[in-house]
Amino acid sequence: MKTALSPEYVIVRCHAMSTELLSREELLEIAKARDEADFRDRMLATPYRLVMEELPPDARAIDYEGAIYTLLMNRVERVIKVAPEDFKAYLRVYFPLKFEIFNLKRILRGKHAGRDIAEIRDSLLPLSPLEISDYKSLLEAEDVEGVVEALRGTIYTPLYERLELYREHYALWVLEAELLHIFAEELERAAESSPRRFRDLLRSITSIRVGVDALLLAVSVSTVGCEYLDPDVVKPILEHVVEVPPEVVEVIMERGEIGEALGLLKHPIDEVMEPILEGDAAAVRRRQEERLMTLVEEAVKMRYFDFPYILWFLMRCEAEARDLVRIAWGIDQKLPYELFSRHLLLI
Repeated sequence: MKTALSPEYVIVRCHAMSTELLSREELLEIAKARDEADFRDRMLATPYRLVMEELPPDARAIDYEGAIYTLLMNRVERVIKVAPEDFKAYLRVYFPLKFEIFNLKRILRGKHAGRDIAEIRDSLLPLSPLEISDYKSLLEAEDVEGVVEALRGTIYTPLYERLELYREHYALWVLEAELLHIFAEELERAAESSPRRFRDLLRSITSIRVGVDALLLAVSVSTVGCEYLDPDVVKPILEHVVEVPPEVVEVIMERGEIGEALGLLKHPIDEVMEPILEGDAAAVRRRQEERLMTLVEEAVKMRYFDFPYILWFLMRCEAEARDLVRIAWGIDQKLPYELFSRHLLLI
């Protein structure tokens, strides 16, 4: 019988891997790259060299995104592989499953917009299938309905129940809402299977991650002129998020009163959502990430040689990857450093 590895062992491994992380000063240097070629040169002087060397000289932001996430997933998988069994379920949902759902959203959006297979494939994060059999059948599906049909028999089967709404209103957001609902349910299930002493922490993480994502979705579809707006599609996502009363979604989607809705939110989601009053969803995302990191950092202070440190380390890896991708896209879009740098988490 294989002996389970202790949290202390995994933490020592994480400590060893932390030497691969970039410092704030290194990220600042990369963020100040003049163009894509300069960005590439600066990245070649970091632990990302191995994945950067494989890219062509004319690589663009979408290529850099794939390379950066390749290294991130390598780190995530190295940790999950040695994590204690009662921690693995939550780590698998919070990281690999979250990224798989991200890819499914890109496939659905690509099919909805009529993009060709190659364009959609190139936009996907380089992930091994987790809950799906493969990406090939999804990419080769004729349309959104074909993708949803191909997902039947997986944890994504509930998408099929929303297909009629999509057909009737041509509203892709109802499928994206269902993907978020599936993620929320999987997070809750994984939290319940985790050690009891960490369940309050994990539920708080779910509230901030899922609650803010659901509110941003409600605000987005309400402000871009979607003809079909139904709060009952969003409400199930918030079943386990006590900081967001159900009526908040109605205030946003039926009356468009975002300020009033924010007044109904509980701490800390009210503070995280505040920038949406100015229409700044990117600033909301940054606050969401900051709050999640702070929440786990506080738990680490109480239980240093335990699960919170493992979770914090992987969140720190993800934050680095997100910042590097934001830098790559900022440079690709020729945005001034002052504009995109304010949304970087680690600078």
